[in-house]
Amino acid sequence: MPSSVAKETFDNPILAEIFAAQGMPERAAGILRRVVRERPDDAAARSRLAQIEAQLPPPMRAAGALEAELQGLLEAAQGASAAAVLQADGTLLACAECGGSGIDVARLLQGYAGATTALRDLGGEQPLAGSLTELTLFTTNLVVVLHHLGEGAYAAMVLRPDGLAGKARY
Repeated sequence: MPSSVAKETFDNPILAEIFAAQGMPERAAGILRRVVRERPDDAAARSRLAQIEAQLPPPMRAAGALEAELQGLLEAAQGASAAAVLQADGTLLACAECGGSGIDVARLLQGYAGATTALRDLGGEQPLAGSLTELTLFTTNLVVVLHHLGEGAYAAMVLRPDGLAGKARY
């Protein structure tokens, strides 16, 4: 049995079990979804995914399809480590991650969503400046692209510094 699903990730059933044991079934399910997508004949992974998804609250189960779409976007953007859809208050609606990046993506995006909301509010106070539609943040360790989807929702992509932020925007 291969020790990893993709060459650039650590996604495997063992990592999923670690997250499940630590009380993070959402992350475990995300990893198992990638394992099943890469190895559709892995009956054990498919069965374990069904068990973990059955424990998730209904909104998280519905997010599975969105997470699959995000995973596809994540795989298409070179250097991407996470993709998410979140509300303006930072609540994650769906998130897909590539391997164990060591970053608490939910908390990171929560903070950036708050800043983005403040910037959107400032645009409302300055109508000639226009409304914020997209924000790209460059730090020493990552790049985050946040795109306003309307109705207080954002699409976000987290990339390594060498990632292609321009491609992530689309």
